[in-house]
Amino acid sequence: MKILVSGIAPGTEQSIVKCTSDSDFLLYGVTNGDGDYVINVKSTGFGMGTGSPTFVVGGVAHDIVTLIVQPGTTGFITLQTEKSARASIVTT
Repeated sequence: MKILVSGIAPGTEQSIVKCTSDSDFLLYGVTNGDGDYVINVKSTGFGMGTGSPTFVVGGVAHDIVTLIVQPGTTGFITLQTEKSARASIVTT
């Protein structure tokens, strides 16, 4: 099993976090409780805004899960996938 962890802490502008893997994956997130973020899953077109401090999202191989995080929301993202998979969490 491969696990990637990334912190989220936008400054004065929103952060966009893109998560992907070449194998199926799960994305876990925990925020400071303000929960001012939006999740979008490319393969399904599923998107949601949320006020929840935690979330779990599944992705299929080569899917992209995008998380748009607003200033003031901090937290961690954990991507879990197969040991041999190439996976990434990229923040812009």
